[in-house]
Amino acid sequence: MKMAEKKDLDAAVYTWFMQLRSQGQPISGPLISEKALEMNEKIGGNPDFKASTSWLMCFKSRHGIRQLDIQCEKLSANTEAKHFKESVTLMIRPRY
Repeated sequence: MKMAEKKDLDAAVYTWFMQLRSQGQPISGPLISEKALEMNEKIGGNPDFKASTSWLMCFKSRHGIRQLDIQCEKLSANTEAKHFKESVTLMIRPRY
């Protein structure tokens, strides 16, 4: 595994990522890249730093991040669809 060139930036971005992930918030690749650029500026990192696609792939590989999407049903559950499914199930059951 290749080590990060900017270890403090890598650690800061990973800590941020884990905080959002633990809260169940969806995190996209572009959001991680944007946050990396923001953190790089805050810590006075290299002004030429680019949070490119290859940087993102290496970041994900270093930390074992396989999927960035979190499928969450907290607020988006459609209760009408649930009732529809139950009524359809009742309708198609054979009656003996």
